[in-house]
Amino acid sequence: MSGSDREYTSGGVPNWGLIPPHCRDGIRYYIEKGIQPGDFLFAVFSNDLMEAAGRADGINQLSLHRYAQFLYNYAPPDCYGSHGKVIKWMEQGGIDGK
Repeated sequence: MSGSDREYTSGGVPNWGLIPPHCRDGIRYYIEKGIQPGDFLFAVFSNDLMEAAGRADGINQLSLHRYAQFLYNYAPPDCYGSHGKVIKWMEQGGIDGK
């Protein structure tokens, strides 16, 4: 199963079309391996809207709602929602470290 076909939750195979192509690897590496994402994605996973909006490039500014859809429908709930959850997720090594 390739990384793009891997299911993270009972939501099924993630709809990567929700995420701009230049951010897909960062999300996948964070969810699967717990690799720290860049500042924008860190803010998204931490549920920090103001920080995410301030760090977003033009494409991501228009896509913030799509990130929320992706997280809600496909990401493991333990990997997002607060700064503390993001730190813990990285420390455990993502799904692969669980």
